[in-house]
Amino acid sequence: MSPPEPSGPRYSARVALTCERGHAPGQVLHSLQELRQVIDDRLRDDLGGRYDRHNAQSVGTDKLTVTFTLRAASHADAIRSAGLAAGTLAELLTHHAAAVDLSGVALVVRAQQRNHVGRASRSLPRMGQSRRSTHRRARFSRPRDPRNV
Repeated sequence: MSPPEPSGPRYSARVALTCERGHAPGQVLHSLQELRQVIDDRLRDDLGGRYDRHNAQSVGTDKLTVTFTLRAASHADAIRSAGLAAGTLAELLTHHAAAVDLSGVALVVRAQQRNHVGRASRSLPRMGQSRRSTHRRARFSRPRDPRNV
């Protein structure tokens, strides 16, 4: 019998990892690819219907990210699930001696919204901001302090 289809709002949890010195991300990505089914099975056991899928990609000369797609009833549940997924990933990478430095790991959890054709779009803007205002604010410099003129 196949596992139940994940349900609830969708979240992405991105784990940023650094490769050990002397190891390129391609080597670690290859290890992750070999562990793909092990990771999926373990996360389905640990998270059940809250786990949807994961993917990995290189993001530089010594870094890579693993992104989990999760389902959760609340933001708090999504954060809790993301932490469990990141911990499970770290455990599996350590057990299989993947060349990853786990002394500094970043975890970013974001809610995803659906666009009008049913595809997941980018993350939601911060409360009280539209996407446009977020980008617009980044283009303008800070106002000058009149005392320094």
